[in-house]
This record gives sequence, C-alpha cells and structure tokens, in this order.
Amino acid sequence: MNGRILSAGTRSREGFTPLPPGLKAGASNELHGFFPPPHPAPLETKFLTGPEGRGVRVVTGFTLIELIVVVAIISILTALGLVLVNDARTRSRDVRREQNIKSLQHAITLYAVNNRTYPTTGVGGEYLTGTDPVSTALLGAGTISTLPRDPLNTGNYRYHYLSTTGTTYTITYWLETGTVPGKGAGEQQVGP
Repeated sequence: MNGRILSAGTRSREGFTPLPPGLKAGASNELHGFFPPPHPAPLETKFLTGPEGRGVRVVTGFTLIELIVVVAIISILTALGLVLVNDARTRSRDVRREQNIKSLQHAITLYAVNNRTYPTTGVGGEYLTGTDPVSTALLGAGTISTLPRDPLNTGNYRYHYLSTTGTTYTITYWLETGTVPGKGAGEQQVGP
C-alpha cells in the first residue's frame, strides 16, 4: 500500500485498514468501533483520497478569527440587550411615578372634601415617607390605604408635598426620562 489511501478504508499509524465487505466509509457499525462518524467534529483529522490516488490529510475545525468574530457578535448583542432592558426599566419607573402621583392627588382631594382644607405643612414642606404628618393625616382619614413611594426613593427621586395655607398644595417629583407625554425629564410639579 505504501502510504496510499483508498476511498473505502481507514489509515492509522500501523497502516491501512480496509473496510469489511458491504460497509460504507463513515457508516456507524457497533460491531466495528473504528469507523469515523459521518460528520467530523471540530479539530478532527480526516484522510481523503487526493488526485492520483495520494492521501491528503485534512484538519477540520474553527479558526481563531472565526471564534473571535463569534465572540464579538455575541458581546455586541448582549450589550444591546442590556441597554434596551435598562431603558425599559427607566421608562416603567416613570410610568409608576405618574400613577403614584395620581393616587396621591386623589387621596388629597378626598381629604379636602371631608375636612374642607388640604393637609398643611411648614414653610419647607414635607417629603412623603409614610410616617410624616401629611402621610399620617391621609392614612388616618382613610383616603389612602398605603402611601406610594418613588420607585428609587433616593436623592431627588422622592415625593415632596407643600401646603402652608391649606387652600392649595404642590407635589414635587422627578422623572428620569422624557417619555411621559407632555413632560420632560427632571423636576415636575402638580397641584389641585
């Protein structure tokens, strides 16, 4: 055989091993475990019959460039996904703030209907925490069951109530984005 590879057989260091009659190259046969699978695994070495009957060794697998490109594509898709998820979270917090403010306005209006005045504060107003005097008045009057708080509830992202006379009031709050119709990002104020 002298190093020649035939189309129906396998080659090893010991030499050429012909296939038994009736079996095809690459076929799976449990009686003979030396046949290669029909599709090569990455970095598998195969021997093929080349021109003029000479054996050609072929190494299959992924190149370093192919692997780098795949990793880069996965990284870009992951980064885009994270940006979209964070943007959706920010917008949902703003929607929640608007809902909370409407609930507070409704509770304050009910309080004013029952008491003929809005809850009053000092000159600086109060942050609505659930334990402040305005929150206690609203909860005690039964106009709201639990006081809503800002989803972040830190820094500027808290609800501030001001009513020194009891005839009007101002609730100040902050939005993170400009996605709420008619409102931009930043400080917002509402009243009766």
